[in-house]
Amino acid sequence: YLAFPRRTEEIHLRKHARVASNEPLLLRQPTQGSALLAQPNGPAPIGGLLQDLSLSGCRIMLQRAPDELVLGATVYLEFELIGIGHISHLAGAIKNIAERDGTLLLGIEFRYNGKESVEFRGWGGNVQKAIEYSVMQRQTDWGFLTPTSEP
Repeated sequence: YLAFPRRTEEIHLRKHARVASNEPLLLRQPTQGSALLAQPNGPAPIGGLLQDLSLSGCRIMLQRAPDELVLGATVYLEFELIGIGHISHLAGAIKNIAERDGTLLLGIEFRYNGKESVEFRGWGGNVQKAIEYSVMQRQTDWGFLTPTSEP
C-alpha cells in the first residue's frame, strides 16, 4: 500500500467452516475400471489421520502413499464421527497434495453420491447431515479453524 486503506474487505475463500480433528481414517482407492470397494483383490486400505473437517471436505495426513494418488483422483474414506457414527464409502476428489516432514497431506473435496453410509449411534439422518452436525457441534465447543492456504 502507498497509503493506509480507508476500508478493508475480508473474503472467505472456503465454502464451509473447517474444524480441527484428530481421528484415524482409512483411505481406499477404487479398483481399476470400477468404483466398487469390496473387491477381494483390490488395493489394501491406507491408514491416515483426519486433521480437519468441513461439510465440503477434509484434510488428511498419510505416512505412506501409493503413486496413484494424484490431483483429481477419486478416493473413498472411512472414519468415525465421535458421538454420531461411523462413516464409510464417502467418495472424495483429491484437490491438494503437499509433502511436509516426510508425511503427505491431502485436501479432499467430498462427492456425496448416495453410496456413502453412516452407522448411527442414536442419531438420525444421512452422511451429509451427520458431518454438518459434527462440524456445527465442534464449532460451538472448540471455535472455528481459521482458513489457511494449506490443503
